[in-house]
Amino acid sequence: MKTSPNADFDIQQVGYLLFPDLTRKFDEFLELYATDKVSFQKQYQELKVNNMELSPLELIQSFGSINQRLGLTDWKGEENEFEIQDFIDKQVQQSIIWKNSDALRKSVMLNKQRDGKFIIQLFQAIDLDLKSINVRLLFLKLDWDAYVFLPVTTGTFDKIFKMAHHHFKNVFEL
Repeated sequence: MKTSPNADFDIQQVGYLLFPDLTRKFDEFLELYATDKVSFQKQYQELKVNNMELSPLELIQSFGSINQRLGLTDWKGEENEFEIQDFIDKQVQQSIIWKNSDALRKSVMLNKQRDGKFIIQLFQAIDLDLKSINVRLLFLKLDWDAYVFLPVTTGTFDKIFKMAHHHFKNVFEL
């Protein structure tokens, strides 16, 4: 199901890969958006969308945010230390050894961790830690001054890049 004529990927397939336990809810979200934008806006007031023409990537971002599946971090870095790791722990629900991330944090003074450079290094260290449990960080390519991301299995990561690589990034493209 492509929800807009300029969509260059199947939003439904991408959504199923990103939110496998929410497929029915995702279908309902897309169906309401496609058929009744007034009801969509009323039901999802928290989106605060004035122009109801959302791109497929914006729909994925909106759905992920509503369902608390996406992490969001300012371009400068974490507001609260370990907020990214805490978010990932809740999403992944596996034991993660934060060896690289912890080593990086220890090597950089706390007051230098909000300079806009550290966050990229931290994401790279986190991604390296996640590889040991077959998980990767996937970033949405949005024109925001923040990073929108979620942890996904390596298999999902590879499939997403085959289907919609122009809309997603890995840690080395930040």
